[in-house]
Amino acid sequence: MPRAYYSTVIDQPASTVWRAIRDFGHYSWAGTGIGARMEDGKAGDAVGGIRRIATAGQPARQRLLAHSDAVELGLGCGRELDSFAG
Repeated sequence: MPRAYYSTVIDQPASTVWRAIRDFGHYSWAGTGIGARMEDGKAGDAVGGIRRIATAGQPARQRLLAHSDAVELGLGCGRELDSFAG
């Protein structure tokens, strides 16, 4: 199965960025007006939790692969992107 990955550079301190995106269940930081919610009542920092993103077309689901508040070398949020309904 193909896997999609995305990377970008943000010109802000890591601690500032982490405060905005730490909760995987929230997507408001993206400024797109797209809603998101965690499936099965999981917390936004639960590794393995799935975030469902409401899009104009088919909803997207993203699984949180890793989460760490240790931001010494970068942000501690890993995502596996799944584009399927269900």
